[in-house]
Amino acid sequence: MDDTNTISLYHGESALTRTPLFFTNNDSPADKDSKIWNAFRQGNREALDYIFKEHASNLFAYGTRFTKDQELVLDCIQDLFVELWNRRQALNETKSIKFYLLKALRRRIARTVHGAKRLEAITDEVQYLEEKMNFSVEQLMVAQESDQARKAGLRRALEGLTKRQRESIYLKFFQGLNNEAIASVMNLSEASAATLVSQAIAALRTALPKKS
Repeated sequence: MDDTNTISLYHGESALTRTPLFFTNNDSPADKDSKIWNAFRQGNREALDYIFKEHASNLFAYGTRFTKDQELVLDCIQDLFVELWNRRQALNETKSIKFYLLKALRRRIARTVHGAKRLEAITDEVQYLEEKMNFSVEQLMVAQESDQARKAGLRRALEGLTKRQRESIYLKFFQGLNNEAIASVMNLSEASAATLVSQAIAALRTALPKKS
């Protein structure tokens, strides 16, 4: 990546084809993220490239759940990375880059989609996002579920979930976040996030017919 304020989603050879010098393959995921993030905060361009390449696809998948405007999502992702790079020395430490970025993108899309009107509070932002969310049933379907009765039951159960429950399930099972990270992304208490997830899972289990 060059030194301009332009970050392309389609440039160059992936940094994922090599192991950067700032972490080792023996590091735990949390230690790896911490080392990469700290290198990024210290101005390491390779760390920036690595983070972008590793997380851009997940960010795009998450962002397009809030709006069908893919160009807007791409612009938000690019602007997010430019802002993070410019503010890197002021950023807090993290051991989970994924949920840090998901949370930041959620806020940026909320501001962008909402338009010129300034969002005054997190609660307003969350409420606005809930009106726009589209965590589709198809993306939440279990890919290996071949039993038609169970698939139909799962579809009905998913359609009965609240939008927040759908988002929590998406973050847990499709982004691999734990309840603490889900709470951070969705601006909830950890207890509230745990309740959302457990209620959603319970509803899905109740609706699914048992396998014969």
